[in-house]
Amino acid sequence: MLMKFAIQDFYDDRVFKNLSPKTIVAYKDILGQFLDFCNENQVLN
Repeated sequence: MLMKFAIQDFYDDRVFKNLSPKTIVAYKDILGQFLDFCNENQVLN
């Protein structure tokens, strides 16, 4: 599974679990930074 799809699945699951909006924003920011790191280091899976 591509990293961006795995991150999106995780994010969608957290929204589904009805976490607080601030928690979801924090996850989105952190996972965005992680995805940037993966892209810079050519990590796809």
